[in-house]
Amino acid sequence: QTEYYLAQWHSVIAIGNPGGVMCSTNRINGVDACMNGLYFDILRGHAFNFSGFVVTDGGSCGNPNCRATVALHNASAANDWTEEGHEIAAELCVSTGTDMELGTTLTSYAGGAVEAGKIEPNEISQSNTRVYAQMIAQGHLDAVPADSIGAEAVDTPRSRKIAFDAATQAMVLLKNEYGTTLPLR
Repeated sequence: QTEYYLAQWHSVIAIGNPGGVMCSTNRINGVDACMNGLYFDILRGHAFNFSGFVVTDGGSCGNPNCRATVALHNASAANDWTEEGHEIAAELCVSTGTDMELGTTLTSYAGGAVEAGKIEPNEISQSNTRVYAQMIAQGHLDAVPADSIGAEAVDTPRSRKIAFDAATQAMVLLKNEYGTTLPLR
């Protein structure tokens, strides 16, 4: 399958130069993609040399399917699926190269995994650097004219007029032609 899929994936990375990619909930050789060193070795290694960020598919660091991958490292934590299991899942995602999760495992358990020594603080820094580098490159942190608007502009006659004009221009009136439509029940 590497001959079939890797060429297309390499073209997307090399030609498209995306700022981010998404890992999914599937498994590669029995290990969840977002926790899979092989996936990240190819993506971030010499083969593709991808420097952007990796975001998971929904909940890919903590869904129940991850238990099989966690079990490879700690069977009892995977069976109990308590805080320790979630911290191991967070560790596996972060240490292999996942930067951001569409879910809550990283936000809820990565801090505990850092405190427990399962995740190195520099790994969190690397993830943040990759995510913020893309935000900066896309202009998300650039100054905009609205940044200069202060509290003095809130609830003024001018702002009330703007809100009133927007509301009246967007308003739709219904004609009660038959006398039975309005009022709506």
